[in-house]
Amino acid sequence: MFYYPSIFAQFNSASVPDVFIWVGIEEVKRFALALYKVYRRYRVDGTRLLSLADLQFAMPDSDELWHASSDLASRIPASYGDKNKEENWISQTARLLQPGGADGWV
Repeated sequence: MFYYPSIFAQFNSASVPDVFIWVGIEEVKRFALALYKVYRRYRVDGTRLLSLADLQFAMPDSDELWHASSDLASRIPASYGDKNKEENWISQTARLLQPGGADGWV
């Protein structure tokens, strides 16, 4: 759930339109971030259950795109592009955003 290739693999692009794949991936990303917010409040033996380094996916797309109506299918290719490349994953920015383990940005 926290690894983009696994998220993407859940959807069969041969039989489902791209817009449905995008919606599914975005739902998983948003749910994973919600779980992260819950998990960061809890510790087991003083250790956090999840860190930013575990979030191996890019941030979800903007709410503007999420709430788009009839033109969503035409807007996805222009917006989505390379956003999900590994260099854009949250885990890649963890080094910058977690100096000393601070992760209050999400």
